[in-house]
Amino acid sequence: MDLDIEVTLENLILELKKRNFMQAIVMALKFNQVKIIEKTFELIPTSAIPIISSNFPVNFIEKFMNFLAYELEHSTNIELSLTWCRDLLKYNDEVLSVLKEKKEGFIKAIHRSLMYYENTLLKISNENLYTLKFLCFDEPAEIDDEEEAMEAA
Repeated sequence: MDLDIEVTLENLILELKKRNFMQAIVMALKFNQVKIIEKTFELIPTSAIPIISSNFPVNFIEKFMNFLAYELEHSTNIELSLTWCRDLLKYNDEVLSVLKEKKEGFIKAIHRSLMYYENTLLKISNENLYTLKFLCFDEPAEIDDEEEAMEAA
């Protein structure tokens, strides 16, 4: 990775056009502006995430994980954020273990977001289950009522 490239918005766009996503995300993190990081993050194809995660610069992992924690709490693109989290944890577990001992802020934020989504999904699935049970048990009663009405006529 060429670290001598000047960090400008034009260079960032150029790196994205050249499909040099690793350089682009590092440049976005250097900008330190959430909107720029967010846009760059969204433009990286999911097929490139494992490759980038396995070679992610160690000195930017904590900053990017903090961004992912923010994304999980505020974004609607949960799957993309979770894919990044999974792959960064998968390929950088020793680095993240050291960071966990130093500072657990982003880990707690990611855990809190995951618990929120788990509770939300559990609530939705329970509501769907109750609705399904209601519809399944209510339907035979309606059919029986229609049959009795036809026999009486």
